[in-house]
Order: sequence, then C-alpha cells, then structure tokens
Amino acid sequence: DDLEEIDKYLDAHIEELGDAAGYDVGRMVAHARRDRDLLVDFARKARTVTRDADPTLAALADELAEIAAQARHDGIGPLDERNRRKVLVFTYFADTVEWIVGFLEEAVLRDGRLAGYRGRIASHTGSGRGHSPDPALGFAPDTAAPGLDHPDLYDILVTTDVLAEGVNLQQARHIINYDLPWNPMRLVQRHGRIDRIGSPHREVFLRCVFPDSRLDDLLGLEERLNRKIAQAAASIGVGEVIPDQQRRLDRSFAETRSEIERLRAEDASIFERRGTELGAQSGEEFRAELRRAMDDPETARVVGLLPWGTGSGMAVAGGEAGYVFCARVGDDSSPLFRFVGASGEVLDDTLGCLWMARPAQGFDTPRVLDEATAAGAFEAWAVAQADIVARWNHFSDKANLEPKIPAALRQAADILRSHPPPNLTDDEVGTAIDALQAPYTERITRLVRSAIRNAPTPAEQAGAVLRVVEEQGLQPQPAAEPLPEITAEDVHLVCWQALTA
Repeated sequence: DDLEEIDKYLDAHIEELGDAAGYDVGRMVAHARRDRDLLVDFARKARTVTRDADPTLAALADELAEIAAQARHDGIGPLDERNRRKVLVFTYFADTVEWIVGFLEEAVLRDGRLAGYRGRIASHTGSGRGHSPDPALGFAPDTAAPGLDHPDLYDILVTTDVLAEGVNLQQARHIINYDLPWNPMRLVQRHGRIDRIGSPHREVFLRCVFPDSRLDDLLGLEERLNRKIAQAAASIGVGEVIPDQQRRLDRSFAETRSEIERLRAEDASIFERRGTELGAQSGEEFRAELRRAMDDPETARVVGLLPWGTGSGMAVAGGEAGYVFCARVGDDSSPLFRFVGASGEVLDDTLGCLWMARPAQGFDTPRVLDEATAAGAFEAWAVAQADIVARWNHFSDKANLEPKIPAALRQAADILRSHPPPNLTDDEVGTAIDALQAPYTERITRLVRSAIRNAPTPAEQAGAVLRVVEEQGLQPQPAAEPLPEITAEDVHLVCWQALTA
C-alpha cells in the first residue's frame, strides 16, 4: 500500500523477478477480474444513492423548516428573524458539503417552508471549493467582522471542521451536525462557534443526526481498525505504531461510547462542562478560561507576583499520579508542557497536560501536597527538563528537518542532474531539481513516476519530468530553519502541579 516501498523493492529485487513468462497469468487475470467486478458493483450501488432518496437530507430539510418557522414566531423584526434562522451545518467531508448544498439549493425552490433561505446558502471547506473568499463574513458579519460593515449575505453555511475553531459566529442561533464526528470533543469545538460572549440569543441550539440503526457498528469500526494495526505491528516485532497506543485506545473508546450515548439521550453535560471527562479542551477554551480568571484584578495581581518555579498539588480521583510542568526555553515566549508519571513516563501533549493540571473545582479545589510529594518534584523536573532538551535538540539538527522525498522524485532529480536539457541554463535546471525536493502528494509523485517510465531514453525522461514541473507549477520549498542547540541550563521552570492519585 506504499508505492515508494514498491519502487524500493523492485529496485532491490529486479534480478530475482525473472521473466514475466514465468508468471501465473491465468491466476493474475482471474484476480484482476474479481477486483474489477467488485469495483463495478460498488459503482452500481453508489448510483442508486440519490439526493431525493437520502433520508438524512430529508431530516435536514424538516429541521430547517422547523427553525425557520420558530424564527418567524420569535422574531420581532426582519433582522431578528434572520439571525434566529441562521444555521451552521457541520459535516466531516468536503464531498458531503457539496452533496448537502446541491440538495438545499433545489429544496428551497420547491419547498415553501424553506422559501426564506432562497439565495442565502453558502459553503466552505477550506480547500478552494465552495464560496470564496470567506463566507463566514457574509454569514455572520456582526460577529465575524465587527466594524467592517460587511453585507449580510447568507443564512445557511454548510462547512467542514475548518470553521470549528477560531471564528466568531455567535450571530447564528443554530448548529446542525449532519454526521457524527469520531471524537465528541469536535462537537464541543463546533458548539463554541455560537455559544459565545456577545451572542444576541438567550438560547442557542445544537442538533445531531444519529445513525441509530448502525451506531454500534460505526463506533466499533475505528476501534477494530486500530486494534488490528496494533496486532499487525506486534506480529512483525515492530511494537506499537503509536506510543502508549493500547492504553490510550482502551481509555478513549470507552469514553467515546459513553459520551455519544449521553448525547443520544439528549444529555447536554458535555457542553456544560465544555469537554469530555478524559479528553482535553480545545486550546481556545483554555485561553478563554484563563482570560476569565485574569479579569479579576486581585487574581491577576497575585499571579503576577508569583516567582518562577512556583508549584502546588491536588488530588485526582481515578487519575494518574505524577507532575505537570510548564517551562520556557531561553527567551522563547512559547510555553512547553510535560507530564512525568509515577512510572517515569513522559508525555508532551500540550492540551493533555493542561487538562490533567486543571483543577476540577476551580479555585475551590483543595490543595493536596505533602512533603514527600513536594520533594519528588525535583527528580521529576530533571526528567522533564532532559526530555525537553532532547526533543528541542532533535530539531536543532538540520538532517532531522529534511522532508522525506518519495523515491520517484529523487530519481527524477538524479535524471535532471545527469542529463540536463541543453536548452536550459544551469540555474534553471537547479531550480527544477530543487522544486522536486519536497514531499508532494501522491498525485504529483504519480505524474513524475509516469513521466519517467513512459520515456524511452534518459534525455527524454528529463524533458518529460520538466514538463510535469512546469505544468504543475512546482516551486522550490523554503528550507526549515534548525533550532539553536540548548542545554538543561536553558530550560526554565515556570510552574508545576503535583497530581496525587
């Protein structure tokens, strides 16, 4: 399943493969026909799926009709009604965005219940597809672009998670999750687009479409895939593909099932606490929580007086004992976080560390820090500090910043070096070679690979490769700058939190 690995294998074993006359052609043809028939059957089944026969689209139309009717009932004037009927429709895939928009653009013309939405539908996927340059401004100009006097153009915005964070869309009153994200935290992030300070609405509404008849199957699918990855890796002695994969898998899927079942039962607690029990909040939510705390002048004053290296402790019911450290390197203002567990394991996930260090009861959380735990912080800090140094210095070596270049692109660059086209200057050839030294998508790699294989001579291969470079507009990529090398003395402790199980 990795074309570069196939190329490497063929290059290494070309002599062993022998003449194609020795192949079992009959068996190969039978397998190819079986694959073709399977794909043809997939295509046949796909053609039976139409927008008119899609029950999820029908449910979406009914919900929008209900929203529009409620907006007419609640609204005082035209502007109030418009804001009350504004709906963000989230889906995971860009193709699904197009599927939904195609349906809605026809539905608003034939369904009188949706007449208010005619000409006021936009989409956004962040990939150049959909409306441009930024439909969020036309959807919620009062909150996404305050003071810019941008026209109010849309009442329905269909989008992927590209708008799930960092955009103020609280002018809208409704969110519909057309499909269910694997991670319930996605719903919290989406909800945060409209459940914000500055909303003109007393209430906001979140709707989720649940595939009830197959929900258990869908929840089990990713779990089975991840377990098979872990089993396959173990069977060939690779170990875990993802560090600590099994333990995290057991925790995350237990929580995912629990949270999704709560949502299906219309339990809104995940939104009230703004996060899952084991998962981390989004970075934006942590920043908002910090801003709220620092709005109190006395809290801001006390925090400002705290010396570097200040620490505290708390008990974590059912959690893992250890220490969370916040550090800075030199004058770099970006904080770095590490969790050092009782077993000595180190985690560097920022949001995970923040979640573990977050007091469950806020300022009312009791301080728990005995002398032994406080003394253990010194040894744990040495472990965290060493990990920060090792990780930082990994990126101080320029060799570790070099991108992984597919074999076909490396071969193309070698061909240009060995057989530079006579009509180009050395600088032009060098620019083309540099343009090939980047980890492009498989589509670009496939075009280059095909150009090499379909040209009979090296000179013609060089010309074919150049045509790909020119037609695809490939340009040299800027080199990543290595970090300056550091020592433990450059890593400064800002603060720490001890966690007692």
